[in-house]
Amino acid sequence: MALQRTWKDGDRVEIEFEMTTRLEAIDEQFPNRVALMYGPLALFGVGEIPARITRNQLLAATRVASSGHDWQVRGDGGTLTLRPFANIMSESYRLYQTVES
Repeated sequence: MALQRTWKDGDRVEIEFEMTTRLEAIDEQFPNRVALMYGPLALFGVGEIPARITRNQLLAATRVASSGHDWQVRGDGGTLTLRPFANIMSESYRLYQTVES
């Protein structure tokens, strides 16, 4: 789509993309090893990774703050924090989580 107009100082264009969460498996051989995606962004688990997490729990991830980068998943074995790679500092991280059905 092309925008054709006479532009003036202060004009702005805002675009919104629907950003949904989904799980992407590593491959067909390992369908239970998945990455949580938010739109085109992969969310990496940082710090302690709970021993047990389900697909539904991972898909229920919520943002910690509306303008922040951290996401949290509450699982049976604890809380998992996720964030985009560009926002990971010196902590350990893992992209693919092993989930139970």
